[in-house]
Amino acid sequence: MTINANRKRTEIFTVLLFLLLTSSFSQQSTFDLPNYHPVSPNAASLGKFGLYPVNKSLGTANVNIPIYTLSERGLTVPINLNYNTSGIRLNDLASWVGLGWSLDAGGAIVRNVKGLPDKTYNSNIPNLQNAAFSQTNYNYLLGATNGLRDTAPDQYVLNALGRTATFYFDQNKGFKAVFEDGSPIEISVVSADEIHAILEDGTLLIFGKEKDGTLATEVTNHHNASYTFDYISAWYLTSLVSQDRQQSISFEYKSLGKQSGYSEPASETIYIDGSFLPSVAHLYLKAAYQELVVTSRKFLEKIVFNNGHIDFESSLGRTDLADDYQLDAIKIYTNDDTANGKLIDQFHFNYDYFQRSGGNFSRDYDNAPIFFDSTKQTNSRTKALKLTSVYRGASISSGEVHHFSYKATTLPERCTTAQDSWGYPNDNTGTLLPQTQVWLKGTIGSTLYTIGNGNRSTDEDSMKAAILKKITYPTGGYTIFEFEANRLTTSDIVYAAKSSSATAYGSECTDPGYPHLEETTFTIPQGAKNIKLHIDMSPVLYQGSSISYLALDNKYFYRPTPSSISGSPSDSSDGWTETIHLPFGSNLGDVLNPVPFESGTHVLKAFDSGYGPFAAYPCSRMGITITWDEPNGTQEVEKLVGGLRVKSISNYDGNSVNPVLVKKFEYETPDLIHPEENRGYQRTIILDPNFSLNPVVSTSPHFNNNLGGEPVISYEKVTEYEYDLSSATKNGKTISYYENVPRWRTLNSLVGPETFRHSEYSWSYFYSQALSNGDTWSLMAQQMLQDALGGPGQFSFYESTSWKRNKLKSEEKYKTENGIDVILSKIENIYETIETNKIYSNYVFTPYGSPYPSWQVPDYSPYDQGTDLSSIQFCYQIGEIETGRRVLKQTTESLYDNSGQNPLTTVTQYFYDNLTHKQPTKTIVQTSQGNVVETITSYPDDILTTASLGQPNLDAAGLSAINKLKKPSSTNLSSLHRITEPIQVKKLIKDSDGVVLSSTVRRTDYVDKGNNLVLPKAVRSLKGTYNSSSNPMEERIIYSQYDNHGNILEIKKSDGTPVSYIWGFNKMFPVAVAENASYTQVATVLNGIAGLDLNTNGLTEAQATTLRSNLPGAMVTTYTYDLLVGVTSITDPRGNTTYYSYDDFNRLKEVRDADNKLLSDYQYHYKGQ
Repeated sequence: MTINANRKRTEIFTVLLFLLLTSSFSQQSTFDLPNYHPVSPNAASLGKFGLYPVNKSLGTANVNIPIYTLSERGLTVPINLNYNTSGIRLNDLASWVGLGWSLDAGGAIVRNVKGLPDKTYNSNIPNLQNAAFSQTNYNYLLGATNGLRDTAPDQYVLNALGRTATFYFDQNKGFKAVFEDGSPIEISVVSADEIHAILEDGTLLIFGKEKDGTLATEVTNHHNASYTFDYISAWYLTSLVSQDRQQSISFEYKSLGKQSGYSEPASETIYIDGSFLPSVAHLYLKAAYQELVVTSRKFLEKIVFNNGHIDFESSLGRTDLADDYQLDAIKIYTNDDTANGKLIDQFHFNYDYFQRSGGNFSRDYDNAPIFFDSTKQTNSRTKALKLTSVYRGASISSGEVHHFSYKATTLPERCTTAQDSWGYPNDNTGTLLPQTQVWLKGTIGSTLYTIGNGNRSTDEDSMKAAILKKITYPTGGYTIFEFEANRLTTSDIVYAAKSSSATAYGSECTDPGYPHLEETTFTIPQGAKNIKLHIDMSPVLYQGSSISYLALDNKYFYRPTPSSISGSPSDSSDGWTETIHLPFGSNLGDVLNPVPFESGTHVLKAFDSGYGPFAAYPCSRMGITITWDEPNGTQEVEKLVGGLRVKSISNYDGNSVNPVLVKKFEYETPDLIHPEENRGYQRTIILDPNFSLNPVVSTSPHFNNNLGGEPVISYEKVTEYEYDLSSATKNGKTISYYENVPRWRTLNSLVGPETFRHSEYSWSYFYSQALSNGDTWSLMAQQMLQDALGGPGQFSFYESTSWKRNKLKSEEKYKTENGIDVILSKIENIYETIETNKIYSNYVFTPYGSPYPSWQVPDYSPYDQGTDLSSIQFCYQIGEIETGRRVLKQTTESLYDNSGQNPLTTVTQYFYDNLTHKQPTKTIVQTSQGNVVETITSYPDDILTTASLGQPNLDAAGLSAINKLKKPSSTNLSSLHRITEPIQVKKLIKDSDGVVLSSTVRRTDYVDKGNNLVLPKAVRSLKGTYNSSSNPMEERIIYSQYDNHGNILEIKKSDGTPVSYIWGFNKMFPVAVAENASYTQVATVLNGIAGLDLNTNGLTEAQATTLRSNLPGAMVTTYTYDLLVGVTSITDPRGNTTYYSYDDFNRLKEVRDADNKLLSDYQYHYKGQ
């Protein structure tokens, strides 16, 4: 039989899925023996091409190219290429497999420094809630503002074996690692260089130190004028250890040594004071290029396992990053008699370069460090490594090749200003600082300056530059990706121009009554902006009987005193014309009695007692006008947002110009996670010696806003359409709804910061002092400290809630018939939070241009404020990092008939009674017919005594073995953390009235063999109520004997029939299975076979024959292998042998019987072959 490997993969996967489901059900219902038999090779490993899953809520496609999967005795290491479809940020550097690509092989724990690096993992950060006025706290605040004391715990990201999780060390819990999403992974710090992580199934991951003591850490070195420190920025995975600690896979690295980094983008800052000239604002712009750090980088070189090794061949010589490797090849070897082993598979990587050009540098580019212009740094900005193909085999002409094509749009240079608010490329040719309005406060109102001319808006075409466009497969088929910019529709406020005025006239004007007083009342609503007060006083010859004035509420503006008109009477006066910007909060009172200008009703007054025409003014006039823009409805506006989302995925078979399948996506109800900053970050500082309050505008936030690792946007509703273009019809659609949690600030300057001061410190102390010596600074100090915080949106710390977000709320699947969508199924999910925790950070600053040196904090009594130089030097706020576990509480599944009616509904409830393992301890399933299935699952940490599982009780040895599986604790340090291993499952079936119809229990007993080998002893079951004599718990499977590696040697069925296993190749693979023979009988026969070597080989054909002939009552099946390739023969108990052969790519080629008759022939038709 000839099998075409290009036939529809769905047939293969349907069959496999059926077999897997059947096997799963069968094992649950009949207590089948564990399957240690090798699976016969088949063509299913070809997989489906082009059907990339999409994270719909984020609009990203999971573009994954499987390279190789290493599996050995329960340990699995997937090696994959992954592509980030959300877009290339302007300042991204290419990894060693190309821009946008990453290689998933092994892993690391990466530290994201917050504040200062934690010098040790338990570095102390004081709690400033209600901080005492003490020397210790003063010194800490001073150190924090000088960058010498840490203010926040570092963030650690564990990324290994396809698993990603973020954790912090919480000093309030004894510096225990707390995972952001509540994952029950156990972290232990062995030393500064070595960290251990135990996954929920007990698998141990060792980071940072190899078996021979070689360090696999990445050390980052910063040099600063105040201090110098080195810190570990990454701990690389060095060992993967099985849950029984008997098997391990090692990872080895090569080091590049200490190398300086690559040029980083600049930030731009402007300080504004009274000398600021808007016409030359660019001259005030200062660019700060980040200091290059020195790192000792590591690159994966080899993975070593029991029967071979995988080499990662890489080389220097990249033109974009001179001091980094590029991955050239991955080669898989199996151990043999040669030094390096036998090469069984290989993968090669081909590259080119993206050429980058365009974009402007910040004005202060010329002041950047000299090394900014070196060849190394220039190349890092103008080139980027591009992965063009990956091929399997010795040459690209004869191998399996994946080709990659990219959008031809040119990327701007790194480090330029050509980027939007989220860091994605755009067409900006101005400053990095976007146009920003800044207020410089005056006696009343403020002077408004507009600075910066950068365009930080999103440009869709620029953002698509260099994005992956097409993947061509070895078969000639290909996938085309279409992306579009993220976007949202906002309700923007429409403003209407409003004004109110009052005008009074002098004696020469036709005005009834003199002097003349005019009053006008007006109302400004909340949300008004661009408020301006216009003052217009004409010059006069004579002031009259009293001084003319204009007023807003109780704030008066008087006509200037007489003086300056040459030749005029002594009481003549100059005029005064001025426009004053008046944002809400402006002070209309005085320093002692501030009166903020807010929304509401106000009064304008104009009084004129002057007379006498002067020059062009025919009569005296006093006018005051206020103008503003007030909200007047809204309008819907679509806005582009940084990052790309998948618009469509089209799959082609390579034979037709039309796609065989197209998926299109529509996104609704967006949630902007990372807010747009279309203006600079602002704050104000108090500068000596004039104690002036001066704005500072920067492109960088003063405090970390905690959003760096977050996606830009997510969507609450996504519709996926599936089209069959061969028939020009829509097949159906899937509508998905997600549970998105809005971000919220945990720092908000509307609340105001805490001011560090003595409890008896009083602002009123300065009043008499200030009045006597004219020290208005003392009177304004409190207000200035508050003003120095800036606006509420400037430095706000956002709580990271990614662990709550993007949960699937519901999903509806439809088929399309005759143009009508008919619902097929619906899933509705309800979630709950079962655990939360808060970790606190300090946000400390001084309102002064430079902090004062450390004064002696007064601790004497009575308190003398006159000598207190320590109060009001610092302000601080407390930020929160919330961690937690969001779990499924209830699922409702509905299946509809062919007309989309009469749903059959199943409701499943989940209960979590133990936060140690955080697994569902109980589920209740209720069907439309009213039947209820209640399942109670007990895990190791649920079992406290021998009676915890009910009758029959555990014995002491069984409880001791289960205790070994628990989460490590202070009283159980050597536990294996196999916390998700079910010990007992109890199932109750009830009718609609709650009457129990049936009860079944399945329990696994364990035995501790020592040396961390805690293994199943027996599987027992119980139907109905336990009775030791009439209804005991019955043994279904007995694990009679293990070897010292934890391999099963003998199992007994419920009828007592023994099944024995023989292990070869260093006890890694079963080479024979003997049913109806004890292992004692098998061992006796093996001891009599001459030349037997099971450590490095299996059984020869003659040895297998001897085994069979000496076990006449047993049914013996034997296996032979080509290591890391597959089974090469299976001989059944009747002696019939089936042979399997493979091609150069380790794909199944032929299946033949013992007479060399061809049973199956697998042909792989690839383009060009």
